[in-house]
Amino acid sequence: MNFVIYDTEYTTWEGAMARHWYGKDEYKEIIQIGALKISYPEFKVVDSLSLFIKPQKNPILSDYCKNLTGITQQDVDNGLSFEQGLKRFLDFVGDNLVGSYGNDCCVMAENTALIKANPLTLYGANFINLRFWINRFNPATSGINSGHLWHLVPEPHIFEHTREHDALCDCYSIAEMLHYIHDQKHPLPFI
Repeated sequence: MNFVIYDTEYTTWEGAMARHWYGKDEYKEIIQIGALKISYPEFKVVDSLSLFIKPQKNPILSDYCKNLTGITQQDVDNGLSFEQGLKRFLDFVGDNLVGSYGNDCCVMAENTALIKANPLTLYGANFINLRFWINRFNPATSGINSGHLWHLVPEPHIFEHTREHDALCDCYSIAEMLHYIHDQKHPLPFI
């Protein structure tokens, strides 16, 4: 059995999070989708995906966004359209359950609406938000971003960590926490 962990990075500006992206022309346009296909119960990485997406409303990344994510202007300039990226991501997911550490599915839905794509594009995918379940199991994770989760794992062993706010690296961090929870004999919410 496989399941998929995914993460997104999206456009941001200094203070945007505190404003809930309600500032003038602030949109959470996805600029990177990362995903891992994990075998269960072995917790081995079967496949990975990292896609850069070119934003339409704000094609020029803010310095704040570039510094936070490490994503360059060239990365997004050479990226896929959101529709192309979403199709590649959904093809990667297939009929597997797919979880994120937060509301990434809502951000995908926002992006679908933003570019006026078919709202049924996301229909049928088995998305779950793992954040509340992970926070309940390990309250120390509350308020921590996905890329920092692996710091709370006593003996991480799935990969060598590189950078927070890189969508693929954040997936590995989520996977580390799920593996740790599984090792503690707690059933995973999607198994």
